[in-house]
Amino acid sequence: MNREKQAFYILMEVGELDFNSLLRNRQSGDEAPSFDVTFVRYYWKEMLECVRAIHAQAVVHSDLKPANFVLVGGRLKLIDFGIANAIQTDMTVNVHRETMAGTINYMSPESLMDSNQYALTLMHNGHFNNPGRGAPRIVKVGKPSDVWSLGCILYQMVYGMPPFGKIAEPQSRIRAIVDWSYRIDIPATTDDGSRVPDALMQTM
Repeated sequence: MNREKQAFYILMEVGELDFNSLLRNRQSGDEAPSFDVTFVRYYWKEMLECVRAIHAQAVVHSDLKPANFVLVGGRLKLIDFGIANAIQTDMTVNVHRETMAGTINYMSPESLMDSNQYALTLMHNGHFNNPGRGAPRIVKVGKPSDVWSLGCILYQMVYGMPPFGKIAEPQSRIRAIVDWSYRIDIPATTDDGSRVPDALMQTM
């Protein structure tokens, strides 16, 4: 604290690499590694500990994705609390979203259902990544929404892409996520033929 300038200085850790870049680096190139259960187990546990810590403080992150986890000295740290909120009395929070760009793959059905019609209107008008003058969407989410996002990240660690990643068209992807009858494919083996442990499949 600088009393003369009446200012506080905060010393923060420097993230070395975000988890999305780590996944991309592992999956790119001709020598991409085969499924590594040790890798998945270690970083999955790290993510669970991060989210458990904020949930213990009654905070919902509401934008969990690989890019929001960064490596610091070999440990994962959770960042970007821009739309995080304290849980209210009904165990949910109101989240104001200006855009869904880059987050659909990890958004829970309940968060998309609250804002689905607004999003479809934006996409119909060609403004999917730029809401323009439209009012921000207000989304009501709780801890289960973060749990859903974690599941999507786990799926990506195992199979190389999020569970709805094969659906290229944004409108179709949103419809699939909010459709409770849509069956998410959970293969017993990965693309390289590695067997996925039963316990891991049951987790997803």
